[in-house]
Amino acid sequence: MNLLFDQNLSRRLVALLAAEYPGSEHVSGAGLLGADDIAVWRYAAGKGLVVVSKDSDFRRMAVVHVRRRKRSGSGSAIARQPTSSICFAIGRPT
Repeated sequence: MNLLFDQNLSRRLVALLAAEYPGSEHVSGAGLLGADDIAVWRYAAGKGLVVVSKDSDFRRMAVVHVRRRKRSGSGSAIARQPTSSICFAIGRPT
């Protein structure tokens, strides 16, 4: 699993976690510093990255994505979705 650290997290996490999560990136290294959440989400989806963020917006986007998939009748495929459709939000909920 490769991670994409959002701008609200330290760039140093990429190096600190390189042994456990090789191939991970920070949005600054991807040219996404200051980009909106949708742009970050799409970048992660395109590269198969899991977004790691303190931003609760990503958690909401993940919930909406899963609900839409269930309503469309493809809920059984959720487990087979690329890891970008899964979002980890760390820190205190807002």
